[in-house]
Amino acid sequence: MKNVIYLVLAGMCSSHSFTLDHRAVDEILSFNVGGYCFDTTAQSIKASKIKYLISLISSDFGIKYDKKWRIFIDRSKAEGKIIEHYLHYQSIPQQANYTVVLHAADFFGLPDPLRAF
Repeated sequence: MKNVIYLVLAGMCSSHSFTLDHRAVDEILSFNVGGYCFDTTAQSIKASKIKYLISLISSDFGIKYDKKWRIFIDRSKAEGKIIEHYLHYQSIPQQANYTVVLHAADFFGLPDPLRAF
């Protein structure tokens, strides 16, 4: 099954059709998590071992988009900041709220979240 993914690059949208289990590792993906927006690559997601994001980009998971064609995840902005930080550093930001970390870890399936905290 093919899906259409919209990539936001330099403010312009283009559509690409491909199967989600064959993403290019250097593909840039734009996310909106609770209003917190960030870009990352499929390679960073795969390396992070964040179960939810891997499932999202690997299967026909029912991806939702915001008005700017970013992948939309209905979670808190604070969780979005934690996820972006984890994608880059495989750790939790030191200033993060412990309860928010637990919610993000549970929803996104962070590997060893307390060790990373």
